[in-house]
Amino acid sequence: METKNEQEYFYKMFNEMWGDIGSPQNTDLTAEVESLELDIIQRAMYNAQSNRTHAAKALGISRESLIYKLKKYEIV
Repeated sequence: METKNEQEYFYKMFNEMWGDIGSPQNTDLTAEVESLELDIIQRAMYNAQSNRTHAAKALGISRESLIYKLKKYEIV
């Protein structure tokens, strides 16, 4: 079990590495995840030259899942 000093040390290290990202109450995790997912999908589509089958394979998801996400993010 970590002591209070160890917890403070790791908290300080985290803040030095990542900066002050705010408290969990100020972070909209869903929006952050969706933003990241959108970016990754857009890059996969670009790299696959808009070929959905190739992009889905690169992402490790089914073509149907990719099509669902493309509609969700209004990419199509």
